[in-house]
Amino acid sequence: MDDSARTPRPDSAAARRRAPFEWNAGGWFGSVLGGTLWMFLGSGALTAQGSSAAGAVWGACAMVGVGVGVVLWKRRESTAPHRAVQALLWALFALGVVAMASIDLSGAGAEADDALSGHGLFHGVAKYGF
Repeated sequence: MDDSARTPRPDSAAARRRAPFEWNAGGWFGSVLGGTLWMFLGSGALTAQGSSAAGAVWGACAMVGVGVGVVLWKRRESTAPHRAVQALLWALFALGVVAMASIDLSGAGAEADDALSGHGLFHGVAKYGF
């Protein structure tokens, strides 16, 4: 079949419609902020708790996540948005694993368990992990 029959004319309504998945600054940076905000907040909480090493790792992970988001945004002319979102999500996943591992490696996890155990809502989180 001839592909020219499926291609809309440049002046038609179908040609003027937006693609279902396009680059959008609000959506993109909202995703970057949402994916890194918990690391920034956790960094502050860990530092305030006295676990400055884990807090520094969390802050660094958050900054790297923002950096990945900015680099992908700057390359939006040559990168498909779906592929960029996948890359961002994989990077944030890996950074989240590093951030969580830093709690165990620094010993901050035991301090958090002691601080939160028996205190209402956080009792289940600290004692049972949910």
